[in-house]
Amino acid sequence: MDYDFSTATFVHLATGAQMLGLLVTRQLVLRVLVLIGSALFVVYYYTHLGQPQWDAIVGSSLIGLANLVGLLALLYSRIPIGMRGENRLLFEAIGGLEPGQFRKLMRVGRMVQSPHPVTLTHEGEIPGQLFFVLQGRPRIEKDDYAFRISDRCFVGEVAFKLGCPASATASLPEGGMYVTWERTRLEALLAGSPMLKQAFDALISRDMANKVALSAPIRCNDTVAPLNPFGLRPAV
Repeated sequence: MDYDFSTATFVHLATGAQMLGLLVTRQLVLRVLVLIGSALFVVYYYTHLGQPQWDAIVGSSLIGLANLVGLLALLYSRIPIGMRGENRLLFEAIGGLEPGQFRKLMRVGRMVQSPHPVTLTHEGEIPGQLFFVLQGRPRIEKDDYAFRISDRCFVGEVAFKLGCPASATASLPEGGMYVTWERTRLEALLAGSPMLKQAFDALISRDMANKVALSAPIRCNDTVAPLNPFGLRPAV
């Protein structure tokens, strides 16, 4: 009776651990608890009845191994491994993404540092790319206005979201650093990664909200001047 009770304890603990894992919503905790449950089941099948139950041990071990692989993949997606230099700066500048999501995004992106001034979007034309400016203040030309905005922002995000022509011409001075994503490749990536799409849409929305928050009327000689998209005075 003592022997049966001691071995039965393992199966009860294993069942309890896996039940708790299935009740929680956090992936990391779930996988750890299920892994503990698999390990306890292996101990139970090894000690129960006085001899190892190898079929059950192999089955539980395979389930545990598959869960361990998933756990390691989950940890890798949340740890900024392999991010150095410009990629690390970009990851911190964009914000709002898990390291794994950022790595996926950069697989279809390209970091560029231009030694010459470069035009990113042309007013009235549908851009084939989306940009994120890491260094260099973009110059925006719209109607009769020309002004600069801060770096660490998206360029062409409205056209990307709506599939419409760019509302302004945006250019970078020499030495500007930016990331460019080809529109079709980025759309294909987001279509196949719902969680990444949700996070990326939130980044775009935050960027647009920040730009709107900067908008304000400009007064010149007691007359309200036309409002440009960022509330900045025309550049001279």
